[in-house]
Amino acid sequence: MEAGRYVIEVSAFNGMDAVMRLANMARRAKLEYHGLSASFDGRVVRLRIDASGRESEVRWLAAKIEKMPEVYSVVYKRVA
Repeated sequence: MEAGRYVIEVSAFNGMDAVMRLANMARRAKLEYHGLSASFDGRVVRLRIDASGRESEVRWLAAKIEKMPEVYSVVYKRVA
């Protein structure tokens, strides 16, 4: 599979605890990270991860994040 640049967007609850758990999960994937941003809207946290690597690693990470109990949704897309 070909490497590319991806954006992973996650919506979750539980504030900073969720951000730390998501960041901890992200470091397990074999990806190169270019940015991570979080915004808070009441009890919902929206996390955006910019990374590059193989699509299989991005899919693996998205699947692992999706199984976390505090996650509402996870979407990834290739940007380059």
